[in-house]
Amino acid sequence: GGLGAARAARWAGADVLLINDGPIGGDCLFTGCVPSKTLLAAGRDGASFDEAMARVSATIERIGATETAEVLTREGIAVLDG
Repeated sequence: GGLGAARAARWAGADVLLINDGPIGGDCLFTGCVPSKTLLAAGRDGASFDEAMARVSATIERIGATETAEVLTREGIAVLDG
């Protein structure tokens, strides 16, 4: 997605501006890849529904902490809400 592309471009030495129209992390973090894969893993582990949902919340929180405007700015990526 856009965040991965922004980081790859920055790591390659490009000046990067990320224009964001919602929470950083987007669909993948909040409603797509991360929750679905976490639920699948919890199911494979035999977790109860409550345990699975707790894992989803914890995983989103952990990954989300690395995908904030402050973190991206420290990485040299400018962020503009728009």
